[in-house]
Amino acid sequence: RDPAESDFGGRPPPAGPHLLRIRSRERLADTPLPYHEDAIAMIQKLHRGGYLGFLTPVQERALMTLQSRVVQDPEITEEALAEAQGSQHMSQFLLRWLRARDFKMEAAFAMLKAHIEWRRSVDIVALRNMTEEEVLGCSPAEVLEVVPHFVAGFDRQHRPYVIHQYANLSMAALLRLTTQEKMIQHHVWEQEKITDLLALQMHRTGFAVEAWCTVLDLKGMRLRQVNPAFFSLLGAFSAIDQNHYPERAGAIHILNAPSVFPYVWSGIKPLLSAATTSKIQRRPE
Repeated sequence: RDPAESDFGGRPPPAGPHLLRIRSRERLADTPLPYHEDAIAMIQKLHRGGYLGFLTPVQERALMTLQSRVVQDPEITEEALAEAQGSQHMSQFLLRWLRARDFKMEAAFAMLKAHIEWRRSVDIVALRNMTEEEVLGCSPAEVLEVVPHFVAGFDRQHRPYVIHQYANLSMAALLRLTTQEKMIQHHVWEQEKITDLLALQMHRTGFAVEAWCTVLDLKGMRLRQVNPAFFSLLGAFSAIDQNHYPERAGAIHILNAPSVFPYVWSGIKPLLSAATTSKIQRRPE
């Protein structure tokens, strides 16, 4: 569905601008969850497999090899693997990393191992337990005035819509409230909370919900808002998403693109992988 047809009508949900206060890391059943029929149609349309139940023989072997390497690696503890895996079934979890590296097993293993070490080095467990105000070092409501973003409804595959609005964006105002470092930390905090929302959706629906849909509403965005600080922060967010939250972008919808969009896009495109850019859809109002 379009965001305008979502459960909250494209507006922040009644409880407030965030639905990101879920803390459950409860493991789902040992058997993998099925995909929604719309997700299956999408997988079949791609004609390249990559998802559980739709793997080629080469992909099956890569999955078995990766699981063996991860489990046997002495530097990856059972606790660290379980923390990184979260609520996903192991095979569906590992396949995200394999898809991100075109099923090159060694590259996927290196990526996943680096991610597990990154979670330890930034102390994700402690970060997840912080309040939003503690993460930002200021009032979240003030930040949302400058960079409005919120979860609003779900599509037919039960993926949440994450809406970003840019009309009020001011990097100068944002950096008076907090720092770029804290905004990057906050981005990680939010990605963890939205991942928890995916787990809740899986519990609620009985389907594998592996990704969210990002909606970038550019209505009212002006050229003066797009400066080096903007590209720097966006680049940091993009690096985190591609290195540590692979295959979480189910779709990216761009709404109300202004005349400055080609300039913005020229700065953003080099930051994105080919897999990410393939999911971007520019849509009318």
